This record gives sequence, C-alpha cells and structure tokens, in this order.
Amino acid sequence: MLPSAQLSKTTSKSRNRLTKVGAVALALGLGIGGSPIGLMAPNHALAQTAAPTVESIRNDILSGLAAPLPITVVGPLIVQNVDVNEADGGFRVVLESPLLMGIVPLESISFTLTPEGDQLRVADFALPPSVPLFGAAVLDIGSSNVTGLWSPADRSYSDLQFELGDLQVRALGGQSMQVDLERLALAVDQQGAVRADGTTADNSVLRIEAAGVRTQGLPENDVTLNGLFAELKANGEEANGEVEATVK
Repeated sequence: MLPSAQLSKTTSKSRNRLTKVGAVALALGLGIGGSPIGLMAPNHALAQTAAPTVESIRNDILSGLAAPLPITVVGPLIVQNVDVNEADGGFRVVLESPLLMGIVPLESISFTLTPEGDQLRVADFALPPSVPLFGAAVLDIGSSNVTGLWSPADRSYSDLQFELGDLQVRALGGQSMQVDLERLALAVDQQGAVRADGTTADNSVLRIEAAGVRTQGLPENDVTLNGLFAELKANGEEANGEVEATVK
C-alpha cells in the first residue's frame, strides 16, 4: 500500500498542470460539452428583437447544441427530434432519442426555457437516470440540475450552474470495476458579471469542481479524490486549481 498523498499544497506550476488535465479529462470523460472554451462576451448588437416563437426556440436549441459549451452542457449531442411546446410563459423542450457524441444512445433530455430580455432562462433540467456505455458499463445519475442564462445570439451562457450528483460507473458482465462520484459541478462567470459576493468577474471563467471521486477494481491502484477544483479562462488558460487525493 502506498502512503497517502496530499496534493493540495504542491507548487503552483505542478498543481495547475495536474488540475487542468484532471478536471478537463474528468469532465470530457462524462461527456460535458465539446470543449471547455465556450465563453464569450455578450454581443448586444445581435440581440433578439422579436418575441420568441416555438419555431425560433427550436432553431435556437439546434444552434445551441452545436456550440463549444452546448446549451445542454452535456454533449455533443445529435438529436432525432426537438419537441417544443409553450408552457407557463415559456417553453418546455424535450430532446428525443439523443445520441451522446453521436454514438451513445440516451433517453430523452428535457428542460424549460423562459425568455428574459434577449436571453433564455434554462431550468427544470432532467437527464436520463442511466446511460449505457458501449455494452461494457452503465453510468447511473442520481440527480441532475442546470440553471442559467443562455444567449442565442452569442451561443453561450452568461450565467450557469450545472451539477450532477451521486454518479456511479459500474461494469457489466461480472466485472468488479466501479467508479463513484458524489458531485460534479460546473459554473460560468462571464466577464463583467457581478457574482453573488458582490465582486465583478474580470475574465470569462469556467469553474469545474468534483468531490468524492473513488475508483475500485481498476488495473492500477484504487484512488480517492477528496476534492478537485479548476478554473479555465475563456482562452483556455488555467486560472486557478487545487487537488486533494489519496492513493492506495
């Protein structure tokens, strides 16, 4: 058994390299976006002027699915049909028979969109409870939540809170491999946005956080990541990061 390794006190250079690679690999491994670089400053010259309709919302969604950080955050997705209906002053959206990365079939994904000026408020987001992984494993999703403001003109979030909870990847066919993740969260602070603590973001930043990551039965040593945190600027550079891990 190897001794426990506390990595949160490493030098800035090595810590940033580890957290950037680890956080992005973790996020992309779970199909989070096509790229972490999906942040842009608002372009009010392209703002919508007409009230959104079912058809315009459908077009906005199709465009948003192709963005580097898609409107669903999870992606990239190919969908068979985008079902949009008016509901409670906004629109209820169901993505039918989506394919994650074009090859992994999912059950439907649903959410609501409510117009707020020239942006759309995303809420009531629901992912399928389980995702088959090439017939070899299953990803179970205990909870999912997305709230934020989506700009159809910029194809980006000006505000985003995304969280998955109680994730588990378990092998099929009698294999003992298992990966548990208590919490995976992403958030967007757009340049110039006022944060909850009253400070103002001086650069567009994507924050990635994970907690309670545990691997069992893999060829290498079992690993527990007590916490992982990274911030990526809009140009892809590391802004900040920290990892605390235990290897057995």
